[in-house]
Amino acid sequence: MSAGDKMDTNEDDENNRYLMDCLDLLVAAGYFRARIKGLATFDKIVGGMVWCLYHCNRTIDTYLVFIEDLDIGHKIALTEKVVRVLSDLRCPHPIEPHQIQGLDLQNIYPVIQWLVKMAMESKASRAESLKSYIDYQYNKSCRKAPVISRYSEKYNDLHKSIIPQRKFKRGRGLKITSLLEDAYCTLAEFTGRSLSDVKLESGAENPSSTGFKTDDLEELGEKKRLKVTTKTAKKIFEEIDYQTAAGNASSAEDSEAAFKARLAVAEEDLRELETQLEAKQQELAEAEVEYEAALEKERKLEELHRRYTSEEIEEARKFLEEVKAMKKREKEFRENAEAELEAIRQEIRAYEHPEEITEEQVKEMKEKLAAERLRLAEVNQRLVRLSYELDNIPTDSEMAQYQQRLVELYNEMGSKNRQTKQYITLHNTLLDVRDFTKKDIEMLSKIEEVLPLAKKESYRDSFIDTLNTFYRGAEAAYRKVTCRTTALMEEKTRLTAEYNEMNDQRREFSRLVERMKEECERNQQLRRLLAQLEREEAAQQNTSQS
Repeated sequence: MSAGDKMDTNEDDENNRYLMDCLDLLVAAGYFRARIKGLATFDKIVGGMVWCLYHCNRTIDTYLVFIEDLDIGHKIALTEKVVRVLSDLRCPHPIEPHQIQGLDLQNIYPVIQWLVKMAMESKASRAESLKSYIDYQYNKSCRKAPVISRYSEKYNDLHKSIIPQRKFKRGRGLKITSLLEDAYCTLAEFTGRSLSDVKLESGAENPSSTGFKTDDLEELGEKKRLKVTTKTAKKIFEEIDYQTAAGNASSAEDSEAAFKARLAVAEEDLRELETQLEAKQQELAEAEVEYEAALEKERKLEELHRRYTSEEIEEARKFLEEVKAMKKREKEFRENAEAELEAIRQEIRAYEHPEEITEEQVKEMKEKLAAERLRLAEVNQRLVRLSYELDNIPTDSEMAQYQQRLVELYNEMGSKNRQTKQYITLHNTLLDVRDFTKKDIEMLSKIEEVLPLAKKESYRDSFIDTLNTFYRGAEAAYRKVTCRTTALMEEKTRLTAEYNEMNDQRREFSRLVERMKEECERNQQLRRLLAQLEREEAAQQNTSQS
């Protein structure tokens, strides 16, 4: 195996390795059409790149649609669009359309790596935003609203004023002999009523009346308190209900009136707080709207700062200053126009009262009218001439059609030219073959004629001379063909050198065209930025005026 064959084999192995790496990246990112064996390699690679650009979640000013099994023209247009979008997205890896069309996988692989990374980051960001939005909707609809601190404080104050509180404590020396005495002690601890005011009636178990002094409860220390269970308290209340009902009737009415008064005050406070809450909620909604607007504006400014360099922003600022100067000149022009309009109105009012106009003024006005008519005629002639010139200039769509048709005609002429050259070459070759065949036939015929005579001794020398003559003629024809072949090889070498030089010029021209396209796109971006800044400034002026 030669060195050239080894080099071709190594290049094929390297291209296959890059191809498998590219397809593995696309499949890992989620583009599973790269595993279809029936698709062409161009469709897999370019389809994966367009899919990644779609999932990058970026706004592009290009209609980018991928369709499989395209012809050569549509493939070239699609690769040019892909390269332009990559340039807009500031891809760190440069690539040209002919590299994508020619499947230069060594240069395509880093671009696919970057696209897959951008697509995965965009997917993760979109998933995180969706998750946050779902959590927000769930918390908004399903989660219990938190208690406002002001209401909780009011509730605690109200609860502290209602619940029973212990006012006295029992001492260690106090002895309780019955459950009823324990109940009265518990009531005295919480209500503060003197036990001398409570008269116990005699029961079946204890016929003698029992009394407790307040001094016994006042001697209680700050130590352990005795507790009454719920079941015991229920039995006690059922037992003494009939004894305390009459005595507590008046105090219950007073407590109910006080409670109603406090409840009315609390309801009034609650209504006032609800009114304040509605006002605060409205203020909060307005503040949230303003906050969202400020965040959106800040985000747009940050995005503009990220997308454009400081030089571009400075250039846009200069454009903005020029726009301000133009607005100032426009304002001055409007003022001058209004002054001229007022003068014209005065002239019109003068025309409406002809008795005040003299003959000299009428003559002067007629001269002015004639001059203006001449000026108007000249302007109309110039306008007609310019309209004719504009009609003679083709539009962009017409130029594109002309260019497309010229390219098609050029390709067709090139194809016809190649076919014609092939026919001419074939014709010349056949003529040469015919001539050589005739000569061979004539030579063989002569040899055949003189062959019987060559057996004789007298004719042998002449036969040899004839053969030498044929040999010299064949050698001359051979030299002629060799010279012609050498001339053709030299012509081929010269044409190959010219072809390579023209290819270099074509590549340089393509590079300059791409650079011009980038500059045009940059100019368009700056124009859009300038228009956006003008709109923002107009909105700020309207806001300040309002």
